[in-house]
Amino acid sequence: PSDIRSNGQHWWLKVHSEQAKDIREKLGFVREPYNPFHLTLGFANEKNEQHSKYILEQIMKFDL
Repeated sequence: PSDIRSNGQHWWLKVHSEQAKDIREKLGFVREPYNPFHLTLGFANEKNEQHSKYILEQIMKFDL
């Protein structure tokens, strides 16, 4: 993925979906939402928050 975001607790991947745009349009919304389409992968709780932050640091360090 070209755009991975995290705040250390939540992880998001940017996604593209023409079908989701079609659904939005049929419901009367603009095709492109204000906040881009994304997929939330999970939630880091107190047991794995430090590991989640470590992964984010590595992604940023090695420009993954």
